[in-house]
Amino acid sequence: YLLRELALSNGTYALVLGSGALAKFLAMPLWGRAIDRFGSRGVLLSGALCLPAVPALWCVARSPAALMATEVFGGVAWAAYELGAFHFLLDAIAPERRLRVLSILQAATGVAVFLGMGLGTRIAGLGQVEGSEALWVIAVSAAMRCVVALGFAFLLVPAAYAALGPAPVRFAAWVRSPFLPARRP
Repeated sequence: YLLRELALSNGTYALVLGSGALAKFLAMPLWGRAIDRFGSRGVLLSGALCLPAVPALWCVARSPAALMATEVFGGVAWAAYELGAFHFLLDAIAPERRLRVLSILQAATGVAVFLGMGLGTRIAGLGQVEGSEALWVIAVSAAMRCVVALGFAFLLVPAAYAALGPAPVRFAAWVRSPFLPARRP
């Protein structure tokens, strides 16, 4: 998309993508301090709720500066999500089970990436945004990430699912019991 449709040079392409990686690298210590102070749940939720905005911003960003800003925002959001998720799992899983659970998580992530690429390829032929199949896939990705982020919000914020009544609370209590750690004081 960046090279073909926006006609960025290879150098500009590298700067755009590199800015996101650099932002993620620089944001990790800041999010680590936030985890120490507030706990992993809030950092994970912050990252999860910001991630749907990244592909949405990609849909409107056209200039190299806007693309770099989008990548910086994405790098900071991914840093929060990844570091929050890792610490969240460390808090939630007994030490003797961590290796197994984290291995399964990494395998599941690999499968999800593979399936996501296949799904993106199938979605590409179904529509266009402003004459671009790539923008269509990015827009669908933004919508799907919103759904997942809202699911995270209901699992991570007790008041969100408690307000829905007894059935979601029973489901959330079942999901929470083995996976979610208690809140830090």
